[in-house]
Amino acid sequence: MSCDVSKLTVSDDLGLSKMPEATLDRVLEFNEQLCRLSRAGVPIDFAGDAASDWPNSERVDAFISQANAALKLRVELGQPLLDAIQAAPELSAAYRASLLTWLQMDDAALAMDSLTLPAQQQRRVNRS
Repeated sequence: MSCDVSKLTVSDDLGLSKMPEATLDRVLEFNEQLCRLSRAGVPIDFAGDAASDWPNSERVDAFISQANAALKLRVELGQPLLDAIQAAPELSAAYRASLLTWLQMDDAALAMDSLTLPAQQQRRVNRS
């Protein structure tokens, strides 16, 4: 017996065919959530710089301001958002991966997990 796969489709009921749209507004929303977490006392680490002399919320605000400005400029100049995210040297690899996860999966907890120090520390403990 053979299976005709040409008639198989992904069901909209499963939500698998609906990927969230990647927009600059969604990036700004994600970044604002990171700032709120930081102001609430959750340590955020964009590139392993947690030992910085700056208080965490000031580091996060500075990084996010720089990231927002860089991405806004690239998009205003006509670069597609996902290309801008990949090309912007102002973005750390950890932040870029987290942001792309947010844009592709629309799961803030999963996306922010890699940037929060408590989650990083728990993963280290689990590996030990």
